[in-house]
Amino acid sequence: MEEKLNVALKALGVTGKVTTKKYDSFTVTVYVDGEKFGLWDTVKNTFVE
Repeated sequence: MEEKLNVALKALGVTGKVTTKKYDSFTVTVYVDGEKFGLWDTVKNTFVE
């Protein structure tokens, strides 16, 4: 999951310290440098917010 997330963030031009926190069964909240960036769907491998 983390590798695909990092590839997506790089494609979007996002840099910084990335952390995640479980949101529900299939999504995680993505934070970049401590600020919320969006929701990542771990099944679809895309941002859903």
